[in-house]
Amino acid sequence: MQKDTKNLFSDRQKALQGFNEWEEKHPLELSPQTAVEGLDFLYKLLPEASRQRPIDPSGIMIMRRALAHLKDDYK
Repeated sequence: MQKDTKNLFSDRQKALQGFNEWEEKHPLELSPQTAVEGLDFLYKLLPEASRQRPIDPSGIMIMRRALAHLKDDYK
């Protein structure tokens, strides 16, 4: 039986909360140099055409607004 959307969001929120609690106890310890090298490596994995496109953060902004509403609904 498939869960309804509200239960799916609730389950996801609980999972993310569990991860956040785990992450607080296990801080990521990267030097700034290692972090930048990792970003450079990931950037180079993108196809050349993707690297040439202008950056468009509008999709991220839409998602953040939607997630903010979810957070408010579960307070």
